[in-house]
Amino acid sequence: MLDSILSVLPPLATGMLLIITTVLKKGQICPGQRGRIHKVLPVPAIIWLLAAIKLPFVLVNVLLIGFFIWKVKMGKSRKSGPLMALYLANVISVCIIIYQMVLAQGWVASGFVLLETLMLGLIGAHWMLAFANSRLQAFHKLLPVSGIFLAMAVAMILVPFAFSINEETLQQYMGTIFFNFAVLMIATVVWCWHLITTRKIHKVQISVASVLMLISVIGFHQMYF
Repeated sequence: MLDSILSVLPPLATGMLLIITTVLKKGQICPGQRGRIHKVLPVPAIIWLLAAIKLPFVLVNVLLIGFFIWKVKMGKSRKSGPLMALYLANVISVCIIIYQMVLAQGWVASGFVLLETLMLGLIGAHWMLAFANSRLQAFHKLLPVSGIFLAMAVAMILVPFAFSINEETLQQYMGTIFFNFAVLMIATVVWCWHLITTRKIHKVQISVASVLMLISVIGFHQMYF
C-alpha cells in the first residue's frame, strides 16, 4: 500500500504543476490572483518532497519550485516570477512519468500511469485554484468536465486488463475493481457537483472529491502494479 501511495505522487505532482504553470503563463489573471496562486505552490513542492522517499532524485523539483517561491517572495508575489524554473521542473516531471511508464509491465499499466497523471493532475490543480480563490470560471468548468472523460477512460482500460489475466485471478480482483470504480464515480460526481447545481465551487467539495479520487487511483494502481 505504501509503495502504491508513493508511486502515484509523481503523477499527481506532475499533472498539478503542468496545469498551474499553464495558468500562470497563459491564464488571463490579475496580479492579485497571481499572488494567491503563488501562495499555494508549496503544495506540489511538498508532494515532490514526499515522492523523494522512493525517488530521491526528484528533490531537484523541490529545489526548483522552492527557488521560484523564494524569488516571488523576495520580490512581489504578484509578479510573474522566474517561470523558467517551473518550465525546467515540468520537463523533469514529464521525464519521470515517462520513466514510470517504461518500467510498467505491459501497455495497460503504462497507459494507466498516463491516465492517473492527467486525472490526479486535473483535480489537484482544481483544488489549488479553488483554494487560491481563482476567478478563472472557464477552468472551474473545463477541469471537471475533462475529468468525466478521463474517468470513462479509466473504466475502459479495465477491459484489456480483464482479458490479460486468468479467470481465477479476475475473480480475486472483482471486489477491488467494483470498490475502486464506485469510489471513482462518487469522486467524479462530487467534483462536478457545482456544475450540476449551477453553484460556485466550494473548497469542501473539491477537497472531498480529491481525497476520494486519490483513494480510487491508489487502489487501481495497486491492482495494476
